[in-house]
Amino acid sequence: MEPQNVFMIQTAPDASYARAIADLAKFEIGDLIKDIKAKIFSRSSFGLRSLNRIFRKMDERGDKRLDVDDFRWGLLDFGIQVSPEEAQEVLNHFDSDKNGSVDFQEFLRSLKVSYIFYFHIYLNDDKKFYGTS
Repeated sequence: MEPQNVFMIQTAPDASYARAIADLAKFEIGDLIKDIKAKIFSRSSFGLRSLNRIFRKMDERGDKRLDVDDFRWGLLDFGIQVSPEEAQEVLNHFDSDKNGSVDFQEFLRSLKVSYIFYFHIYLNDDKKFYGTS
């Protein structure tokens, strides 16, 4: 028997699902950020020490700041493959002071971690966290 091509046409239930083909290729930064946060929290058990460990692991150079490459390769560890442009968009979202990198405080702020919790742990743990000098 000779191989055959099989084609299938799939339709949406109604017109509200319709999107232009050009729009299908575009990523939504909001969805990407939600996915990143969900993956980080799934590994952190919502604890500050876990978040600090994740941050340090992403910080390849050990300079207590994450740049675009740190984000890109760190996200790969979470199973999220992004282009350099998408990594830049993620960095821009996390970088509240717009200096081109993200420190631990910005990282926590972007994840919406409470500073009251952060400083309580920090003050009771001999200043071992990245978030302050």
